[in-house]
Amino acid sequence: MKSTIRTVVLVVTVFAVMGFSGLPARADGNGDPPFGGLIKTPYNYQPPPHHHDEITENVWKLKPVGAPPKAHGKVRLVCYSDDHDAFRLYVWDLDPHKVYTVWFTKSLKPDPRRTGVGPAPYSFKTAGSGNKVYPAPLTFCPLVHWRWVEVREQPDGDPTHFANSILVFKARLLSR
Repeated sequence: MKSTIRTVVLVVTVFAVMGFSGLPARADGNGDPPFGGLIKTPYNYQPPPHHHDEITENVWKLKPVGAPPKAHGKVRLVCYSDDHDAFRLYVWDLDPHKVYTVWFTKSLKPDPRRTGVGPAPYSFKTAGSGNKVYPAPLTFCPLVHWRWVEVREQPDGDPTHFANSILVFKARLLSR
């Protein structure tokens, strides 16, 4: 008998502390509780806003390799604690209306260990001025696994023909 009374007191206390607000809303979206109006206050839980905790931000100059003489660029990378990272490539004075691809690599030697930057086919086309900003969302911080970023020209205009690509820029990824 005493254990039954303790259980009832405990349940009543829990519901009193929660104020019945811990009950889920109906799936129809009107906010009414699922028990036919038993609870008069709507369930209005709002999750806290999502905040990124920035771990590192780096900017590197791109080193021209096979690029036109006046061409230059930079890479900006921000790594966050929740792996919603941001990559942005800026290039100026490349050949106009050409297709380029962007890659993370382990080394600059002919090496199959590489991954494309951003959504497939990891490419962009320069404007008539030869300039372009290439933003790419990332689901990982490349500083952990990758050492270089490469920008490669696709002479035939097809970003899927990696074998024909020409390295035009490179940058060593070092965290500061």
